[in-house]
Amino acid sequence: MNVIVYRDKASAIDAIARDMATLIKTNPKANLGLPTGNTYKDVYDAFLTLGDHQFKDIDTFNLDEYLELDDAHPGSFKAYMSNHLFKHVNLPVSQQHFPPTQGEAKVYDERIVNHGGLDRLYMGLGQNGHIAFNEPGTSFDSHTHHVTLTEDTRQANQGDFASFSEVPKKAVTMGIQTIMQAKSLWLVAFGEEKAEAVKAMLDGPITTEHPASILNTHPCVTIVLDQTAARLLREEDYGSEISPSSESTRRGHRLTWL
Repeated sequence: MNVIVYRDKASAIDAIARDMATLIKTNPKANLGLPTGNTYKDVYDAFLTLGDHQFKDIDTFNLDEYLELDDAHPGSFKAYMSNHLFKHVNLPVSQQHFPPTQGEAKVYDERIVNHGGLDRLYMGLGQNGHIAFNEPGTSFDSHTHHVTLTEDTRQANQGDFASFSEVPKKAVTMGIQTIMQAKSLWLVAFGEEKAEAVKAMLDGPITTEHPASILNTHPCVTIVLDQTAARLLREEDYGSEISPSSESTRRGHRLTWL
């Protein structure tokens, strides 16, 4: 696992955007797993400043979608992706994939497999260690499935709704096994409020009570942090002094401070 700590959020966002741009340039038929959320609004904005990227042969697979919410609703993830990425690039609608809100959720996994699997999947980290909408207690063997969202998760997603009561209570999400089958994974965590979740993910036991901990078993994972999210790692590894570009290896993780 490659853990990179950037000096600030802006530098980290630029690095993620450049990775996405490089991947599309080197693999113009890539299958991308894409997230939503406030952090990735900034990532997509940064990505779009890097040039005219060709998406005509790209397929995208979003991590999740709300249930019982019209596609045109500004809080839907389809609307989010359209506003922040899709309408700005030449990606055919037929190549924009979302977990099905009707019928069997598992058909999404079949669709991903039929396309050759995900080349890279980008995601964030919940304060309780959730990845996508897989809350603590979700089986590591889970595939795309329906979930009931916790109050904390709904609060974190309230920004696109007029009030908390309007935030959907149910969603469909890629399961943990679906995520782990991606060829490479990038996880992003910023801010002081994510520090404990980062610490548990990297240094705690691998347990369904902290879903992100399973990433320790994947062969190709990059974790991108700012210094506040990495605060608990910094205290343990370096004390109060960090040298630019310093690096250490612990528990099989390669930590690089930029």
